[in-house]
Amino acid sequence: MMSLLTSKGRVVIFLWISMWRSNQVNKLYIYPEEKALEKLFGDEFSAYKSEVGRWL
Repeated sequence: MMSLLTSKGRVVIFLWISMWRSNQVNKLYIYPEEKALEKLFGDEFSAYKSEVGRWL
């Protein structure tokens, strides 16, 4: 248990929480938003998406 209290343990826990949280943001916000934009703008959004990389 003491290893979790060291600075290395804190870094590992912080990184794990950060990765988990970013995955949740993708699932809950980014993907549904992209689907809605594809539905709204159709091929125009698909072309835009193929030209522009993700920044998040």
